Order: sequence, then C-alpha cells, then structure tokens
Amino acid sequence: MTNKKTPVLEMEARTKCGSAASRRDRKTGKVPAIIYGHGADPKHILLDKKAWTLVSRQDVQIVELKPNSGKNLNVLIKSVQLDFLTGAPKHVDFLEVKMDEIITASIPIHVSGTPIGVTQGGVLEQQIHEIEISCTPLTLPEFIDVDISELEIGDSIHVTDLTFPEGVTSVLETDQTVVQVAMPKAEEEPEVAEEEGVEGEGDKADGDSEETEEENKEDSE
Repeated sequence: MTNKKTPVLEMEARTKCGSAASRRDRKTGKVPAIIYGHGADPKHILLDKKAWTLVSRQDVQIVELKPNSGKNLNVLIKSVQLDFLTGAPKHVDFLEVKMDEIITASIPIHVSGTPIGVTQGGVLEQQIHEIEISCTPLTLPEFIDVDISELEIGDSIHVTDLTFPEGVTSVLETDQTVVQVAMPKAEEEPEVAEEEGVEGEGDKADGDSEETEEENKEDSE
C-alpha cells in the first residue's frame, strides 16, 4: 500500500501524427502517446518502447516525463492501448497533474490469507478487484491490501471496512461488498425418470395378452 518512487521517462515531441506515422514510429522502437490536462492543447509525444515497458511492469500510476527542453511533467497513466496479437504497446494516454491537487484513480485490491470459511467448505467470491479512490498524486497508493484470513462462511468485507492511507478516500459507496465467503452451492441430484410404473404396466399388459391368447386357444380346441 506504500508509494513507489515516481519513475522518470524521457519523451520527445511528435512532429507527425496519423496511422501511417504511428506505424513508422513503432517500427523504430517508439510508442506514440498524448498528454491532456489543465486546459492546455493536447501534447503529442513519443516514448522509448523499452523504457516504457520497464516502467509499465512496475504497476505505477504516476510517471514523470522529461522533455528535451523545459520542465518535467507529472502525469497520470489514464489508458494503454495494446496490440491485439502481440501485446506490444501501441498508444498511451496521460493526464497532466499537479502533485498537490486532488485526483481520482483506480488501483487494484489485493487479498491476502486463506479464509477460515474456505477451509470449512465455503466459496470465496471477490466482487471488486479495483477501487476508485480520491487523493493527491503524492499519496496515491499502489494498491489496497485486504486480509481475508478471519472470514468465516457468511462473512463479508465492504468498502467501509477497508483501511486507506491518510489523505486517501474511496469514491465507491461504502456499503458495496468487496469480498465474501459464501455457502457452497448444493449439488443438484440427477433426475430419475419415472419409467418403473410404465414398465410395470407394460409387463402387465403383455401378461394379459398372453393369458388371452391361451384362453382363445383353449376355446378353439
């Protein structure tokens, strides 16, 4: 739940935009990106693909972008577009932020421990995997950790039960369920076709038919 040191990425201005230009940039090991925020015109930039890949693996939200000239920019990673087949980064959207302003961001919820209820046959159900929070970039945590080891069957943890760092609040309703241990679903018994009576009636009918044939045979004799 602690904050990581903000990674720094070098950026360069992007002079040509469009699909064709983007393909050429990617072939040279660059990742097209754009910066929004603070009422300014969007800034089209390029990132080094290898450097971006290393940063993206750190599970960070805030990045410091270093231009060729001028001041560094603190940005929030808003979205990352990946190649459908290869998983390679195709485009990144950033939101410029000030480190003392309040922002909203989604961070993962990590559960730890094995619930008592699961050892008793219960089923663990995590209904919220990411939670939207409000805080400054300086207090933005990597994730929220939830200890679920004491949960018994029928127990649950709600948003109001989570522990947030100082200065961090949840945007979600406090009564929303994050994780719970539910009763195991009863196994459905296989349906048995009611054919015994039918078979019995069939046997009886066959017997009656045989008896009738015997009687007719005796009468003819």
